[in-house]
Amino acid sequence: MNNSLANTMPAFGIPNASASDPDTYLRSALKMKAGMPVVLDMTGLTSVADCFILLSASSTRQVGAIAEHLRRDLKKQGIAPISVEGTEENTWVLMDYGDIVLHIFYESVRGVYDLESLWSEARRIRPPSLLEWEERMAAEPVDGGEDEKSPLARYRDANDDWEEV
Repeated sequence: MNNSLANTMPAFGIPNASASDPDTYLRSALKMKAGMPVVLDMTGLTSVADCFILLSASSTRQVGAIAEHLRRDLKKQGIAPISVEGTEENTWVLMDYGDIVLHIFYESVRGVYDLESLWSEARRIRPPSLLEWEERMAAEPVDGGEDEKSPLARYRDANDDWEEV
C-alpha cells in the first residue's frame, strides 16, 4: 500500500505502519459494534485508495458514534484523516485516510448505494479482526424460527468471495 502524508506520525513525519493495515481501522470500528464489515482490496481498480472498509450501523446516532470513535482512537495511534464527510446527517460517513477509506452507512442507506456491487471486481479480504467478529457472530442465537438463518449465515451468503489475509 502507498504511504501518504496523512498516514505519518505527526510529530516525527515517520510512516506509521499500522496506518496502511486495514485491521487497525476495522478493529477500532468493531469496538463500537459496527455491523456487516466488508473489506475491499481496491488495488489496481482506483487511484483513490488501496482499500475500502464498508460498515453498517443500526441508527444515525450509531453511525456518528462509530465515526467519532474511529477519529479519536486512530488519532491516539498517530493516524489522522485527510477528510471526513457526512457527519451532519450521519446516514453515510466517509472517512478518507489516504490508502484506506472507510464508509460507515446507516443500514437502510447502504443498500441504496450498494458499493459492494459497484465494486464487485474488488477482492474481498478478511483481516484477523474480521475473523474474530465472525466467531462472535457464529455464537449469537437465531431470533426467528427454524428456517431463520443466523446473522453469520446471512453475512456469509452476502460475502462468499473473500480471502483471508
